[in-house]
Amino acid sequence: MRLQIIKIQMNMNKTILIVLTSILFHNSQGQNSVDNYNIGYYFDFNKQPIDGYYDFSYEPEKSLNVNYKIGVDYSPGYYYTREGEKVKGWLKCSQNNTYFKFKSNENDKAKTIKPDQCDGYVIGIDSFAVIENFNVQRNLGAFHSDDREYAEVIEKVGTLTFYKHTRAGLQNSIDTYIVKADSSTNYISFPKGTKKFKDVGTEIFGSFESLRSGFQTEKYETSDIPALVKLLKYKNHYEQQRKVYFNSSWDEVDNYKDCSNYAKVESLKDSVFHIIYYLSNDVKIYEGDFTSLYPHKRTKNIVFFYPNGKVRKEINYKDNKPISSIDYYTNGSIHREYTISKKGNIYDQIYDANSNVILNEAGNGKESIYDSINNREITYEYVNHALKNAYYFDSNGRRIFQLCEKNAKLKAFRALQLKLNNEVDYPIKSVKDFNHGYVLVKFIIEPTGLTSNFEIVKSVDSACDSAFLNFISFFKTYKHWKPAQYNKEKVAQELVIPIEFSIISFSRYTNFSNNFMMMQNSMMQNMMMQNMMMQNKMLENMMMQNSMLQQQMMRH
Repeated sequence: MRLQIIKIQMNMNKTILIVLTSILFHNSQGQNSVDNYNIGYYFDFNKQPIDGYYDFSYEPEKSLNVNYKIGVDYSPGYYYTREGEKVKGWLKCSQNNTYFKFKSNENDKAKTIKPDQCDGYVIGIDSFAVIENFNVQRNLGAFHSDDREYAEVIEKVGTLTFYKHTRAGLQNSIDTYIVKADSSTNYISFPKGTKKFKDVGTEIFGSFESLRSGFQTEKYETSDIPALVKLLKYKNHYEQQRKVYFNSSWDEVDNYKDCSNYAKVESLKDSVFHIIYYLSNDVKIYEGDFTSLYPHKRTKNIVFFYPNGKVRKEINYKDNKPISSIDYYTNGSIHREYTISKKGNIYDQIYDANSNVILNEAGNGKESIYDSINNREITYEYVNHALKNAYYFDSNGRRIFQLCEKNAKLKAFRALQLKLNNEVDYPIKSVKDFNHGYVLVKFIIEPTGLTSNFEIVKSVDSACDSAFLNFISFFKTYKHWKPAQYNKEKVAQELVIPIEFSIISFSRYTNFSNNFMMMQNSMMQNMMMQNMMMQNKMLENMMMQNSMLQQQMMRH
């Protein structure tokens, strides 16, 4: 009898220990929750997993898009008069033009502002200054311009200010990169041609040994100037122990008062920058080594952190592409080891929180993930080293799949994108604040094909969120989805649909001609979708007419 009591007590203690361990693990997963960053566990409609956090590495294979083209239509901005007065309003411009159009409000009559009438203008996050007495590059050489002209301000680094002057050539736009020192009135153009370009580049970038070496070995071209300017800027920030500031959309800003997030250059060895990125509340989110910035070129591992400071994930990069990853529990033990491929993750091994192996030799196994944000437990089933099923049970005990044998499928993506283009405008308040990025919306696709339970899990701002939710609400009454199937039965599935709100600007680190091509491609896609819909409509009409003719013939 005594032995039985001891066994019962031991079992009770063991049960209590398991419960306490579970509670502590769940709490550790949810502690220090950060809005718009710690978002919970989901799968998007591309079958891409979202493992608790919204990371910069999330790039959906396909997403809906709402874009706004700065300067193509009238956009919010301001200019400075020759007397230094700041005039706010609406601007329409192109880098190829020697003027811009201005309205004090949307309904006002436009007037033309030429370089001899102002000292510069700002549109979006792009600044344009008025410069004069500089060499303008052309394919067949250069000529000197004595006129006042607009040039985009690329960056100010120490006492140097870098510009990009753009002018239309016979067949395309031609850029001239220019630099000016604060102590000088001379604008120095980076010339075309190997010898002169090397000499000017060596003089301007010579303080950065690896860049100096690159110019000496003729490694760089004029198109590399914006990226080299960014490297020089980060080198100066490292030497002066200054932070790099970002707004909420992770655009670089110069004024710390506009800062929502920031980064620190922790070390610089040769041309490799080790950079740590933080949220505005000083929570460290990731760090890694970079050999280029805008475009970013990653080398070795990028390490991600939990809000409590523990390592959450390590992604290994080769040729700037992710090839493998290790995920960790908050106690520091390994959770998953997997290879990253276009066809999906290949899981080498899965471990529980106590480091016990979950997958057998065939790569089969099952684990439970606790989603503290949504207060639910999700079951993951692996077959042959691939994740095949993921599901949870709702408050009514109904099984809701996140991933299954046959996922729910959107019937007509292109038609939906066209409908979005026609019905949703980029919120002008979001344009003024330059807010952009992905809105992630989760919802349930019922076995009927209708949808329910819409909820924003990752936001851009309230205006963008509302615009998309209002648009997507028609899903509730129209069957735009083929429902998911499990064991050949239709089942409920929760999915996330990403929509990218993108502001296409002149961009300091993207050639405007590329953005113009993006606009042209977008317009071409829209035209193709419209043509397809018109063709489908014509086909329907022809079939209807053919049916009516057949009926008439049968009557006769």
